[in-house]
Amino acid sequence: MQRKIFGGRVRSGMLYCAMLLFAVWAAALLSAEPYAAFAADSFLINETQAAVFTEGPVDLPYRLRLPDGYDAGGEYHLVLFLHGAGECGSDNIAPLQAGYGFAESIARSGRYKKDTILLIPQCPAGYRWVEQSWSSGAYTMEARLSPALEAVKNLLDATVNKYAVDPARVYVCGVSMGGMGVWDLIARYPGYFAAAAAICGCLDESKADLYAQTPVFTAHDLGDTVVGALPTAHMAQTLQNTGADIVYKTYDIGARDSSRHSVWLDVFVDTDSAGNVYETLFSHARQTYEVCWQNKGETVGSRFYAAGMQVRVPKTDGVRAWRIGEQNYLPGEAFTMPAAAVRAEAVQGSNAGLLAGCCAGGAALLAAGIAAGVALRKRARRASSQKEKQVLKNSGFGRICQYLRGARPQMSGKGKSRLV
Repeated sequence: MQRKIFGGRVRSGMLYCAMLLFAVWAAALLSAEPYAAFAADSFLINETQAAVFTEGPVDLPYRLRLPDGYDAGGEYHLVLFLHGAGECGSDNIAPLQAGYGFAESIARSGRYKKDTILLIPQCPAGYRWVEQSWSSGAYTMEARLSPALEAVKNLLDATVNKYAVDPARVYVCGVSMGGMGVWDLIARYPGYFAAAAAICGCLDESKADLYAQTPVFTAHDLGDTVVGALPTAHMAQTLQNTGADIVYKTYDIGARDSSRHSVWLDVFVDTDSAGNVYETLFSHARQTYEVCWQNKGETVGSRFYAAGMQVRVPKTDGVRAWRIGEQNYLPGEAFTMPAAAVRAEAVQGSNAGLLAGCCAGGAALLAAGIAAGVALRKRARRASSQKEKQVLKNSGFGRICQYLRGARPQMSGKGKSRLV
């Protein structure tokens, strides 16, 4: 009896110790890892629509949140959020990590949730927003966007064209690898975003003149061991010296994060009125320019866009194309908005008429070809010698006719195709 009781006590003690060790391990994991475990019933999952964008070099999962009471006739801010390297994949959930705080703060805020559209793409596994190393904090910008960031730009343009977005108030925010993507975007499209927040990201030290054209909020821990902080500090000083609109903040997070990298956790709860990320972004608006669509001298529509935005050409009954400057654009095509107003003049005639014209032209060409073939055949029958017949047989049209009748091509010694 004593042995059984003793054994029961041992088993209970072992179970208690195991549970205690598990609790300690879980607490240590959550405190050391900035990306906390994510609940399936998260607020943002319920608040956003999941979809996959396929009109780019790579398929791009993304989340979209429309404001409460969204009205297609209104005008809303749009915020593009770029996550860090730890959230790449295809689950369309990881970028919503509650630890980021930024997207959730906007979605919950009584001040912003009613007038802000949130766009949160997910970088596919095996790709980066910028295909460069970030450890030093500086990189050299490539000639063109990475496949993942090109897909983001296409998605952003499509969202601006589809929804009631105020083109003067399109913003971008990113952390870590996403911060690097922010620097890359504002250098390539300096007139596109009203303001940007690039947090503990990597930048190109030679692009100060381009960065200066967009108001920027940026932050770093100077001891960051993941993404070097000095290039950001130097860039902030350069931009401040030139009078550019930049807010630069430093944080000491060593007590919370030994890598001193996850500074966004502090940035997104910082309510400093002298320079928090929300006030810095939403206090700015971008210069926009009007596109005026005119049909027979009458304005049939207009909308404003920021420079660099892709403008989708509308489909209008009786209009075959729209002439902008010296170029015609077919319905459904897009052009890049310049830093100037645009007048688009309708080119009359339906696409059905254009198709009919093409068919008529093709029919005329086919009839001419048949007539030439008949004439060639008659000439072959009148040929007076075997040599002349062979010449006609090997002529261009003769070879085509024989090929259509099933003759097989054979290569001659000089690399020319003959039919035998």
